Amino acid sequence: MEAISFFMICLITLLFFCAYVAFAQWRNTRDAATPWYIGYLIAADLHYLRQFLIDIARDHGYPYLPDLPLRWDTPLTYLSLIAYILFLAKVLNFQAHAPRLFLIFRGFAIIYLVLLVLNIGLQIGLGFTSANQVYQISRILMFPLMLIAIVFLRRRAIHLYQKLILLGCLFLVGGMLSAILTEYTAWYEIIPDIIRAFPTPWGTFYFYHMKVGIFLDVICFSWALTLLQKHKMMAEAKTDPMIIQPNVARYVAVEPLVEFKKKEQEIFIQQVDDFLIKNYANEAVGVQDLAKHIYLSPSQTTRRIKEITGLTTEQYIRHYRLSKAYHLLKDPNKSITEVALDVGFKDVPHFSTCFKRQFGKSPSEMRKNAGKVKEDAG
Repeated sequence: MEAISFFMICLITLLFFCAYVAFAQWRNTRDAATPWYIGYLIAADLHYLRQFLIDIARDHGYPYLPDLPLRWDTPLTYLSLIAYILFLAKVLNFQAHAPRLFLIFRGFAIIYLVLLVLNIGLQIGLGFTSANQVYQISRILMFPLMLIAIVFLRRRAIHLYQKLILLGCLFLVGGMLSAILTEYTAWYEIIPDIIRAFPTPWGTFYFYHMKVGIFLDVICFSWALTLLQKHKMMAEAKTDPMIIQPNVARYVAVEPLVEFKKKEQEIFIQQVDDFLIKNYANEAVGVQDLAKHIYLSPSQTTRRIKEITGLTTEQYIRHYRLSKAYHLLKDPNKSITEVALDVGFKDVPHFSTCFKRQFGKSPSEMRKNAGKVKEDAG
């Protein structure tokens, strides 16, 4: 019994803590899914807190306040189920990706809302026993709904947060199955040690019960929600020039991330070009010299240039030299050999080969075409 009490304290604390964290996240994001998750956590926390206080009072002979005139554990369970269903529909965005599935989930939420009202009515009119019988039957309705969510996620779970939600649903389904099977003596006698009871020196510990399923489910869902909100904030930062700053009651205009990165790349390439303007004629200049000039390692320099231009550092330097040669060849007073030497090529045949590979014409062919253009112009 002591082991069970300790686990209940852990569960109640976890539910409260996760609700507090989710509320803090919601204050920054204002998304549609988090309020339903907070509702699920609060309803479940109140349900188990009530049960824990009653169990402690009974075990130790303490007085406790009864649920006069009604028992509120079942209505709280209905509230938690409604919030859970709507949270799944919102966080997985069924309305956009699976409209029919969204209607099914919303329909189940309405059914449980009706059952909540019916439960209160049955308690008032016929007593708790009749209301509880309806509740035990209604719990089974969650199975097809949870299985639908699991199948949907199994096919579409790409991001980590989606996989965590899938795992949380599986944990909860296992807990629900355990709770329902142990209501029936025949099933309980077949698999008591596998699903329900785990004896310890401190008493019988329920190894996999509904409480364990909820405990694991909440850990997965809270982690998933944190990842999802981080993902949304990063996506908004890339596209929205107006970003909400935490704890600031106004919008602050900031430069979009894409534009910032573009300008940063332009500045970097300008630094590279400034170095090449002064050194492209020196054949010995290479990656090491360029990297030293811009205060990066050779590997970092090559990676940045490759990311921006698609060329390696050697290819970019050669491309720059050949572009200079293209303009120098328009001067009829310079020979092809002089142009090659001016741009850092001592090997003229190699220069001609590289030039033709880049521009589709050899240096002599390009010069002839340039001469014809001059004659036509004259």
